[in-house]
Amino acid sequence: LENFLASVGVTGDSSDFFARLLNLLFVYSSWKFQSSFASAAEQAMMEKLGPTATPIWDTVSNMSWILLNTEPLLDFDRPTLHKIVPIGGLGEWNRTLNIRQRNVLVSFGSVATTSKMPKEMKQTVLNAIKSHPDITFIWKYDQLDDPAAAGVDNLILSKWTPQTDLLGISATFGKPLVAIPLFADQMRNAQLAEKFGFGEYRMAALRMKNLLKHRPFTPQEKLVKTVEIAAQFGDMPELKVSGRKLGFVVYYNLDLLAMLFAIFALMTVVPLYLLYRCTRRRSFDTKLKPQ
Repeated sequence: LENFLASVGVTGDSSDFFARLLNLLFVYSSWKFQSSFASAAEQAMMEKLGPTATPIWDTVSNMSWILLNTEPLLDFDRPTLHKIVPIGGLGEWNRTLNIRQRNVLVSFGSVATTSKMPKEMKQTVLNAIKSHPDITFIWKYDQLDDPAAAGVDNLILSKWTPQTDLLGISATFGKPLVAIPLFADQMRNAQLAEKFGFGEYRMAALRMKNLLKHRPFTPQEKLVKTVEIAAQFGDMPELKVSGRKLGFVVYYNLDLLAMLFAIFALMTVVPLYLLYRCTRRRSFDTKLKPQ
């Protein structure tokens, strides 16, 4: 169940009960899913470097800068830190998408080994691509030197297609987006398109295009400046959060909650107990009073 919830990637910002419950389950399962990978990597490091190897989570928490492949205008709200710099939409795919006026992305998911699909099916896709020479086709394909795709000028093979970047590029060009999510972060990306409206209406897509155009800093500027600062100053303790060293009890304020509960209990139980004692004493005195 944990692996399934972590893989489907269903999240959102709805405040209804079941959406919040699903988000909570996903956060927990995602943490467990990532922890299993981190534990395996840490074990490999211990075997290679010995017991003096720095634990992975310590390395992550002590990073001065974290470059995040996301665009705040195209993402759900989240609490964040100053050292996390969003650089989504660097424009790597802009050059590809500008080769021709129209583009089509062909993808059967990140996990699918497309080169092993039946030859007839593969040839059908290639024939369809060849029949539209005025369109650039980007095919998520795991074997870039496949001879079957040789000589197709309007076809670009890519082992990995960043859905977040392509989502941002769709907004940058003011184009509505059709999304059919099946797996992992596809669900989340489709929900983002629905949230901001450019998955359905051209006016919303054009508005997002203008918002991205007038950003204070471009992703390229943020990336270059962050790398320059990191190269010049190195480790930056000013950006390290002290909370990374907090224990479980302090992090969740369990000691404060326990104190407040104790105070509430004293303020509630003690008066009730005194009232009970007074009532009982009065009843006892009444019974002893001579008739």
